[in-house]
Amino acid sequence: MIFIAVIYLIWAVSIPTFESPDEPSHIKYSGYIASHRKLPNMFTLRDGAAHHAPLYYVLFSPVYRIFADSRDITQGMVQNITQKMGKNGKKQYIYAEPHEGQFRHSPADYKKAWLPVRALRIANLLCPILTLIIIFFAARSFLNDNKLLKYALIFFTGLIPQFTFIESAFSSDNLAVLVSTATIFTTLLSLKNKKHYWLIGLLLGLGYLAKSSTYFLLAFVPLTILLFDDGALKERIRKILIVIAVFVFVILPYSIYLFLTYGDFTSGRAAQMALASMKRPPFSWQIINTTIAHFFDSFFAWFGWLAVRLPNGFYNIFTLFTLFALIGCFIKRNRFSIYEKILGLAFLCELVFFIALHMKYGINVTGDQGRHLYVTILPISYFLLTGFGTFIDSVSRMFKKSLNWDLYYISVIPVMILLNIYSLIVMIKGLY
Repeated sequence: MIFIAVIYLIWAVSIPTFESPDEPSHIKYSGYIASHRKLPNMFTLRDGAAHHAPLYYVLFSPVYRIFADSRDITQGMVQNITQKMGKNGKKQYIYAEPHEGQFRHSPADYKKAWLPVRALRIANLLCPILTLIIIFFAARSFLNDNKLLKYALIFFTGLIPQFTFIESAFSSDNLAVLVSTATIFTTLLSLKNKKHYWLIGLLLGLGYLAKSSTYFLLAFVPLTILLFDDGALKERIRKILIVIAVFVFVILPYSIYLFLTYGDFTSGRAAQMALASMKRPPFSWQIINTTIAHFFDSFFAWFGWLAVRLPNGFYNIFTLFTLFALIGCFIKRNRFSIYEKILGLAFLCELVFFIALHMKYGINVTGDQGRHLYVTILPISYFLLTGFGTFIDSVSRMFKKSLNWDLYYISVIPVMILLNIYSLIVMIKGLY
């Protein structure tokens, strides 16, 4: 875990200032709280992130206050996009046209933000480290078919290049991933120990206050209790009501704030205001094809606003790896444990929610949206890792051999380390 933390630290320092998705907006949100001592809204902070849930920004606003002295280090700035220009290969800064108070800046202005941005990113590393620790204990407690699985799983998960990139930057996605992973783990734990359902409600509330990408949990938790709890129906309903009661208690103050601000107890109206300027593309198979391709690629490796990518061969390999993993999961379908089925339900709930959200708003269909599935990174990485192993084992048995699972899990660690280090080099070369 210390080794992974060091890798994340290197990424956090190396990613160019404001280069990760929406980082200026996330930092501006925390800066507003640090300087005004209150939450922003769509009327007081003209920024795309003003409609986001506040928990992440509140937690890290003290770091902003310490290192930025409550000044707005993002004022007027856009993403620090660079690309090579001219035959001499010199790099030239490219800036978006000014709009709504934004204007061009020289590279020197970004240097002023270097230390505060790195301080926020380093503080944020608490989120991915805790996420990986939870994944470790989940594998050890519920998915322990091999003593080496828990080690392979945290290296496989933590060192997926795009996951490292996103989790090393300052983004509310990271708290959403942490809370979602904790909720899935606690749900498994509660089903096993028949207690702590109030804790599930607390985590659901924290997820609601972290980011909308956690809303799939509102379907996942009740369905899990109804389908997999072995108690009587009345007892299952009682447990669900406990979860709902604690959840409502946690989110009530923020819901009242939303109602007083927007006339809506949810963040729906604020989101509509934020997305009003985005054009919904017409439905076409080309749009669907582009969406799936970019969505898949950006789950694996898609760095910064210039969309720096690894060589295409890596994406072809990852595509085959995913396909073989799905085949492996299909082969194992009748041998899934109850806990594996619950992980599958979590991913299914998130996938349905994600598709429904994009069908409703039709936004960012060609952007790096694959990161929004990271809230179910535990089931995704688990099924990819074990599914691929099951596929290799099935093929080996055709030749009257079997997979050495110990060797398989051990080999995952150096492969992911090398892939991650190589991706770091590609990212640095592409964005600087």
